[in-house]
Amino acid sequence: MRTEKSKPTSQQLRTAYGMELNRFFMAVGGFTRSRATLKDLLKYAFSETVIPTRGEIPELRSLQKGLNQLIELTGTVNDTGVFLTIVPFEEAFTPFGKPRTESYANPLADAQQTPWDHYPHFLSRKEFVTPYVVFPKFFGHREPAGWKIQVEEFFYAALLHQSVMDFSDTIDNPILLQDLLFQFLEASHLIRVRENYL
Repeated sequence: MRTEKSKPTSQQLRTAYGMELNRFFMAVGGFTRSRATLKDLLKYAFSETVIPTRGEIPELRSLQKGLNQLIELTGTVNDTGVFLTIVPFEEAFTPFGKPRTESYANPLADAQQTPWDHYPHFLSRKEFVTPYVVFPKFFGHREPAGWKIQVEEFFYAALLHQSVMDFSDTIDNPILLQDLLFQFLEASHLIRVRENYL
């Protein structure tokens, strides 16, 4: 007798997504390290003269692999519509309009870092309040498979003395690609902080 697999509930999807966020950020050294590594990856990918040191390559590879897994899962969860049902975090700002530190900074973060190190620099006010709105824009630009190919190309270009612009047919707007990748990373970080610590 064949049993049908039941679809996961919204809560199960959110829990699985939260676990993947934790796994990703732990594997890449936290949010500030992942943001710095993404910046390095893009710098190396678009340069013809600057290449990573031998010690940087494993960190770049870890980010590339983790980012691709996170993009795939985020795309799957985004397609279910679960993110559309999540209520905006209205308490992201104080009554005076300043962002609440606990809405974007992990309280267990390294003591040497300040809240500014965790603050998202690529998100609008609306995206800061509701980071889930970043994903339809992100996946509206490319499907998950397209993003995974793009991140792979960035990684391999980073290892060569050749800019990704020289061999990639998928680069339409480098600045937009950079902005979308950082927005994706920052929105993922905000969701992780709010799901884990608030």
